[in-house]
Amino acid sequence: KFPLPAGVVGIRFKGYWPIIAQVHHTSPLFGKVSVGMKVLALHLPGDVELSTLKVEELVQCIKDYSADEGRVLVLDGPVRTLAKRKEEYSNFEKKQFGSENSIDEC
Repeated sequence: KFPLPAGVVGIRFKGYWPIIAQVHHTSPLFGKVSVGMKVLALHLPGDVELSTLKVEELVQCIKDYSADEGRVLVLDGPVRTLAKRKEEYSNFEKKQFGSENSIDEC
């Protein structure tokens, strides 16, 4: 959970379901969130929780309540692409089996 201070958030989102695409260096969340994190929900003042928001809806809600303290962005992630998972597995194999990745038959 990441509290949002009043004012501009400085984050760009992408995708049908919001994923962080860019964090501006002046953002209050710079260094706290990262590109690829998924938005699970937005909490607004008055115990209002909004989930399953599309990008346009999320951005509009953040803007509509920009003067208010107490907004909280609930994130998960970052999203791992297939290429990233393959790279991680390849690195795992190199650590486990060496750079050759050979398998002995028995």
